[in-house]
Amino acid sequence: RRIIEDNPDLGIALVPDGGSYSKWDTLEGGGMYTTSVRGALTGRGARVLIVDDPIRDFVESHSQVIRQNLWDWWLSVAQTRLEPPYFVLVVMTRWHEDDFVGRIFSTDHEGDPRSWERISIPALAEENDLLGRDEGAPLLSPIIEESEEQALGRWESVKRAVGMYTFSAMYQQRPAPA
Repeated sequence: RRIIEDNPDLGIALVPDGGSYSKWDTLEGGGMYTTSVRGALTGRGARVLIVDDPIRDFVESHSQVIRQNLWDWWLSVAQTRLEPPYFVLVVMTRWHEDDFVGRIFSTDHEGDPRSWERISIPALAEENDLLGRDEGAPLLSPIIEESEEQALGRWESVKRAVGMYTFSAMYQQRPAPA
């Protein structure tokens, strides 16, 4: 909301409503409503649904109860609010092989994995890298200037610091069994 209000050149006019950041409407009839995965969606529909970091951390991701609760929310709350034509974007860190994204792309769970497109940009490029990097090439920092060699050294330090299990999940987006 603040970005829209601070940038009138975007051409989006908001309904004056007291400045709520979790719910607002545009003069053209659009709007936005935000809540957590445990928040209320009852009575609301969505054409665009953004699921942003539904798992808080490593501990939550390793709780089978929390993973199942999230999946149940997806099946019984979120999906039932989608109004065609709709678009769903899931943005999250991969923490566990049976996490939300793991289930979306699994044939062992409800849904059709073919209806999703996966966009994954690992720290170290893998086969068929979306950015066109050669296999093993590092992501360069957007904050500091660094050579590819320096970036490889930085990622190697991260890998040593967090261990292979965490590095594979968080930085390569390829969680593996413990």
